[in-house]
Parts: sequence; structure tokens; C-alpha cells
Amino acid sequence: MNRPEPGTGFWRLIARLIGPALAFIAVLTACGAVRQEGASPSSETTRPQELRAGVGPSLPPLMFREGGEFTGLEADLVKALAREMGREVKFVGLERENLLSALLENRIDLIVSALPVNEANTGRMALTEPYLKSGQMALARREYILRHPSLPGLVKAAGRVAVESGSVGETLVREAFTNSKVLDYPSAESAARAVVDKKADVFVHEATYVIWISQRLKSDEVVAIPMLLTADNYAIGLRREDETLLRLLNASLKNLTDSGRLAQIIKRWLPYTQ
Repeated sequence: MNRPEPGTGFWRLIARLIGPALAFIAVLTACGAVRQEGASPSSETTRPQELRAGVGPSLPPLMFREGGEFTGLEADLVKALAREMGREVKFVGLERENLLSALLENRIDLIVSALPVNEANTGRMALTEPYLKSGQMALARREYILRHPSLPGLVKAAGRVAVESGSVGETLVREAFTNSKVLDYPSAESAARAVVDKKADVFVHEATYVIWISQRLKSDEVVAIPMLLTADNYAIGLRREDETLLRLLNASLKNLTDSGRLAQIIKRWLPYTQ
């Protein structure tokens, strides 16, 4: 099918949605003071030399494997933090549901996996200052967007919504898309491709991934809706008792923010951000 010409109803709708929305993911350059000032990354003398960073399933462009190595925005961030602290990084790939137990059992030191700052997470672990603002986003078929041109209308519609099993998106869809049929898929990519294959009307997942996959599906029939269904701040998780490590991470994160290096990392992987 040919892409509709500018000026058609669909593109006027998308232009209206996109207008103020592409600033939804931004560097938190003013996200608040570091919890404890005065901690210098070079002041700690008893620290271990290796940081074990636990990462969940592949979530490009934040964290994924390429050529056998972990790469992505969060991988670059952790490596930069480790350099600030004079440490090495070991990435440990785990299933999402095993990250917390691995942290509490001292098998990893950090959770780096698009971890939202929310009541559930703050009740189970310590969190660094946020490094990224994102959330959940929808990808949908063009004709479905035309039938449901508002975000509340999309949520209330009786459609078929594809999700990755066990993801934050699945939880959101089951709670909010009460009139929809929820379709579970084993991976985010298979759920997104269900929309291309007309097996689903909508796909809901982490916003940076939705934009990333929408550019790789190579289909004129689907589009990412550039409006957040939820707004989340992402942080790094660690054990509550690791207070010194928390201070060092926050001090290093502040250094990266103040020097502009955090903004450079984010711009490399999310070039559409402002």
C-alpha cells in the first residue's frame, strides 16, 4: 500500500499528535540534588574492583547484545559510571523476574534494566538518582488510529493488544485496556510483528523500544504513537545496605550530567530527543 500523501486525515492526525510530544524522553539534567553531597568517586578505598551489573531481556536501544557484547544506552552509561569510579563492569544477563533475587542474594551489585522509580521498587531496593525519563508507548495500525484518534479512545477501544509476556507493558494493558483482548507473546519483537501481520491492532511496550522497532518493521501500515501512556523515571537499583556504593554512583552520575557526557550518551542512542 502506498504511503498517504501529506495533508490526508491520517498525517494531519499524526502531525497533531507529534507536535509537542517528541520531548517526552529527556536527560534529567535538573532531576534534583544527589542524595548525599561530598562523595567523591575516587575517595572510596575499600571498594571491589568489579561491578556486576544485572540486565534483563534484550531491550534495544537501551540494552542488547551485539557481536556477543552488551551494548546500548544503559551499557554505555554503566561503563561511564564505572570509569568515573575506577572500576570494571561485568554484565550479567538474567530473566526479568530473577533480577531482584540475584541482587538480594549478592550475585549482582546493580540492576540496570529500564528500572522505573516507583513505590514497588523503592520498597525493595535502593535507587540512584534518575538518568532518563521515558515510559510506555503504543504502536498501532494506521486504520486503527483513524478509528480511535485520541489516546483515551485508544485505551478504551475493544481491540486486540499485543504485549510481551511478563513486561511492564503487559501489566499496564491488563489494568488499563479493560475492553481489549490481551495477546501474550514471548518477545517484544514478536508482539510488535503481530501488529504488522494483522494479528493485533496495538502493541504496548517501553517507549524507546517502540520507536526503535517501528523504524525497523519497514511497514507503512503501522506507526508509533508519540504520546506516553505512562511517564517513568529510570534509575539503577542496588541493595539498601550498599550506602557507600549509592553515594559513589550518584556522585558519578552527577559528574556525567554536569559535564554533558550523559546528554551525549543519550543523544547517541535516542537521536530524536531534545
